[in-house]
Parts: sequence; C-alpha cells; structure tokens
Amino acid sequence: MTYSPLQYARALYDLTAETSGANKNEAIKSFASFLQKNNALHLYREIGNAFSEYARKTEGLKEISIKTANEKAAKKISSALHKNFVGEVIIDPNLIAGVSVTIDDIRVDNSIKNRLSEIRKTLTR
Repeated sequence: MTYSPLQYARALYDLTAETSGANKNEAIKSFASFLQKNNALHLYREIGNAFSEYARKTEGLKEISIKTANEKAAKKISSALHKNFVGEVIIDPNLIAGVSVTIDDIRVDNSIKNRLSEIRKTLTR
C-alpha cells in the first residue's frame, strides 16, 4: 500500500508527539526504517514539509512573516513575538520605513514603499 506524504507526516507526528529525548530518537529511527521498507525515503522532503504544516495547524500556531526596514526594529519585533507564532523577521531596506506583516494568508503593508506605490497608482489613473 502506498501512503501520501501527509499520511506519513501524520503518523510521524502521532509517533513523536508524546515522546522526548532518546525515546523520540528511537521513534524517528523506526519511522525511517518504515519509510525504507515502503520504498518511500525519496519522499523525505515532502514528508518534512507536510509534518511542519500539520504540526503547526494541530498545535494552533500561526505562521508569521514580518518585514521591516531596519535591524533595531527587527530585534524589537522578534523579542515581542508571542509563542503562538512561527515565522521570521526579515530586514528589507527597500521598505524605506514602516513594516509589512503577513499572518497565514493575511497581509498588512504599512511601509513607505507601499504607500508611495499607492500614491503613484492614484496619480496615474
């Protein structure tokens, strides 16, 4: 029987959710052996991606991406992130100033670059 990467990911999540330390390592080794036995080792990237997504959703974590124009703001934002967020803070000098925040599929762009772009669109209509 063949399984999808998501099915493998769910199995790995269930296998490792309640274990820690050496037990978790053994569970992962057993899972890798299972993949090899099922000729599915070539799916490791897809399984890894599916595992991350499944774990994030199961644990109620939000994926967040924050862009800011300077390092000082990036450090402040990083230290203020709540534990229910998984993501990154990106320094993008092209924003000029301000911040662009994406949480899951929702994006709010309050950067000078975006505002200038909106002004340009309005003036060229």
